[in-house]
This record gives sequence, structure tokens and C-alpha cells, in this order.
Amino acid sequence: MTTDERCYKFFTVECLPVAAGHRTPRYMIRNNRSGDLLGVIAWYASWRQFCFFPEADTVWSNGCLADVQDAIKSAEQRRTGPPEADEP
Repeated sequence: MTTDERCYKFFTVECLPVAAGHRTPRYMIRNNRSGDLLGVIAWYASWRQFCFFPEADTVWSNGCLADVQDAIKSAEQRRTGPPEADEP
């Protein structure tokens, strides 16, 4: 696993380099056992946020979707930087 990967129970999220003409990276989600592509997390300009684009015929449990949501939050933090602490 490289520093641009994050491993969850059933899948790994890999950050790809920013493509030419784009401002944000894409994140590939691959099955830990088979290595098959399960989906992509990418910036959706119309909504101004990262979104999950699952591959056709994939099935997602509540736990896996929670992990995808965590990966989206991580992508957003990587884009904006860590949240600032409130000053007392």
C-alpha cells in the first residue's frame, strides 16, 4: 500500500494523479480480494463536491457505504486542508 492509498475492510481507495485540465484528483475503489474496479470518487462540478460513481452491477452494504462516505470526507479534507480548530 502506498501513501496515496487507504485500505478498508473490503476495498482500497487509491488516489490518482490530477489529470491534465482538471483541478482535483480521482480516487479509484478496488476490491481487496480480486482487484476489480468497484467505483470512482471524483469531483462533481455541478454540486461542487466529491461524489461516488459506482460501477454497474455492484452491490453496496450499509458498512461499505459508510466506508465510501469516510473516503469522500478524506478526499475533501485533502482538497481543503485539515479543519481549523476553534479558538477559545
